[in-house]
Amino acid sequence: RTDRIVARRASYRVLSKTLAAEQVTFATEDGKVEVDAPQLDWNMSEGKLDLPRGGTARNGSGWSAQVPEARIDLPGEVLTADHAVLSFPGLLVAGSGLTWRWKDGTMELASPESRVLPEPLRSNRGKGGAP
Repeated sequence: RTDRIVARRASYRVLSKTLAAEQVTFATEDGKVEVDAPQLDWNMSEGKLDLPRGGTARNGSGWSAQVPEARIDLPGEVLTADHAVLSFPGLLVAGSGLTWRWKDGTMELASPESRVLPEPLRSNRGKGGAP
């Protein structure tokens, strides 16, 4: 894999193949997901990342997930979190049990609480745009 990480501060342990980093931006190999986090612990042997202090993940189509903590399985191409807030222009979904499979292009919450935020969808009103 050729995933990319940019961090303010990082330490790499050669024998255990682990990386601990702070103020991190992580991008997957295919560029489908980018994650900003205050802290990241990466077990490179297993391809597992832990975000113990949470972060924000996003993809190129406008989806983002804010999580208080999360785990990323690189070989499985999945991000999981016990709690999350998912957003897309015009939609906000909060809940628990997030599973984001970016290879499949799917996101699901085991127990969602949803509300539609119509303001971004009506941004053309009053400016000569269609209702």
